[in-house]
Formats: sequence, structure tokens, C-alpha cells
Amino acid sequence: MAAPRRILVVRPDRVGDVIISSSCIPALQAAYPRAEIVYAASAGMQPLFETHPALAGFIPLPSHSLPFHTRVGALYSTLKDPRFDCVVSLHPDPAVYLATWWVGIRRRIGYPSGLLSWTLTDCLPNRRPGCLTHEAAYNFDLLQPLGLAVPKRLRASIALPPKAEATLREKLDDHGLLANYYCLHLGAHSPVFRWPVERYVELARRLRQRHGATIVLIGHDAADASYAEFRALAGDSLPYLDLSGKLDLAELGWLLQDAQCLITRDSGPSHLAAAVNCPVVVLFGRLTPPYGPTRWAPLGERVRVVPSNAVRRKEETRDGFHRRAFAAITTDAVVDAVEQVCAKVKAP
Repeated sequence: MAAPRRILVVRPDRVGDVIISSSCIPALQAAYPRAEIVYAASAGMQPLFETHPALAGFIPLPSHSLPFHTRVGALYSTLKDPRFDCVVSLHPDPAVYLATWWVGIRRRIGYPSGLLSWTLTDCLPNRRPGCLTHEAAYNFDLLQPLGLAVPKRLRASIALPPKAEATLREKLDDHGLLANYYCLHLGAHSPVFRWPVERYVELARRLRQRHGATIVLIGHDAADASYAEFRALAGDSLPYLDLSGKLDLAELGWLLQDAQCLITRDSGPSHLAAAVNCPVVVLFGRLTPPYGPTRWAPLGERVRVVPSNAVRRKEETRDGFHRRAFAAITTDAVVDAVEQVCAKVKAP
């Protein structure tokens, strides 16, 4: 089969998944230097890829909140012209599968997806449930039909547009020049999988005492209950800068690039921090294979994972166990991890 000239890479799920999957972009470019490579992900990811030097473009995917037939129709309209001759779907999405078949993309590579597996020309076994290696390495299972093997070094590949640095500075004008600051990300997609907010407050106080640091809160939703609790507990005695809900991903990338460290549970911002070489401490309260650091640790040299030592009790509910597992991570352990990761010299 002839070498593809226009390759579409699709990753339709969360921020961290998309950033992890970007590690395949340099390998694809090296294997097919004459091909145009286009990345497709949720619209919020566009600021990280619209100026990427290895990409010919970025396609924002229609929201999963739309009806299935609406998503398929929107994708069809977007993909029918100009035509791609190969699509690699790095995560099953029935709407993507049907739309790429409908527009006639010649080669369609992906994992099985129930009744729509027939839409693929290359339907490959999904080894990910085994959780024996990193998610970034599993992506290369789908790139093997194109002749790619897993590189020795897997790193996320994003591009921060200069305009986002400028808009970040505009948003920070009222706060002066930030220096010696540590970022805290408190949120999670579930209220269960979170480190207790009082620990974040204790951590913030200790970082200020040890390093005279500015504490910066980040997160996509300023109305999240964890941020409201932090504000209440911090009161007037703990100065901090609250940027939750105020930054897009590219602006956040610029902010993290100069931060001393990001402290967060396993989250999208942890992967963004690692991608811009910001030291990051990641709290893993979930260690079972589908969710643990073997598969989901951020890709980078300046990463420290702090795992929980909790063991599930007989007849303990899943939610009850996960709350207790995150609570079992001590502030001392997190402070130690911060000191260790910040001591590493930045990679070139």
C-alpha cells in the first residue's frame, strides 16, 4: 500500500489522554516526512496544537454531549474535503468510526468498538486493559500497521502559541510579576478522587514558610467545591492567587513553564506540566491497574508520584475506599516529593 499523504490522528477523550497521545506526533513525522499530519481532539485542546510545527492542522471534534447522529453529520462535513487517506483512532469513538468510513478514508485503524468495528480496515486487539505499560506506548499498537515501533523515549509533543503568553501576562497585570510560585490543582472529574482540601491548605502554608513562595490555584472551574473550601479554610491568613477558571490550556502551559512545581492528583494539568518541563508531584490514590501510575504517570524527567499505601478493606465500598486512599497520603510525603523533584536540574 502506498505511503499515506494525509494522516488524521484522533484522540477524542480527556485532556491528559490527548497530551499523552501527542507523543506519537514526532514519530509519525519522522516516518512520513512528506505527509501532512492533522490532529483531532476536543475543541479545548486546540490552543496546544494549532501552531505545532509538525502538524498541518488541528480539527476540533464535536462535543460528546451532542446526539450521535449530529456528531456523525458534523464530522462528515468536516472530513469530506480535503480528503485524508489514513485515519488512526487512538481511542474508540463510534461517531468517528462511522464518519471516517462514510467519507471514504481509504485506511481506518482503530480498536474494536462493538457493532461498528466493521468500519475499520485495520481492527487491532486492544491490549490496554492489561495495564502492563504506559498509555503512550499502547498508542503505538495502532501505529504498527504504518511501520512505527515504540520509541525509546516517550515525551508529549505540544506547542504553546506566543499569543497565549501575551494574554496570560494581560491577565496577570493586576498581580505583578510572578516569581517563585507553586501551583496547586485541587479538582477532579469526581468528588471522590481528591486529596483533602485541608491538606492542600497545610501544604500551601508550609511552602510559603519554607520558600517564601507565592501559591497559585489553577483549575478549569472556579465554582468547584474544592476551591470554595480552600478559600474558606485559607481565609485572610494565607495569601494566594486564584486563577481557577481564568486560563485556557495554552495560557496554563505558559504559567506552568515557569512554576517551581505543580502539585495535583492524577489529572490533565499534571500531563501539561510534564510536557512543558515543569516539576510535578502527582498524588495517586487509585493504584489498581486501570488507573495507576504504570499506565498514567505523566511523561517527563521531573515527575514524582506519591502513591497511597491504603489497602481496601473487606466489604468497603469503592467510593469509601478511594476517599480513604487519598486521605492516607500525608502532607509530609508530598512536601518531601516536592523537595526531591525541585532539586532535579531542568532537562535541556
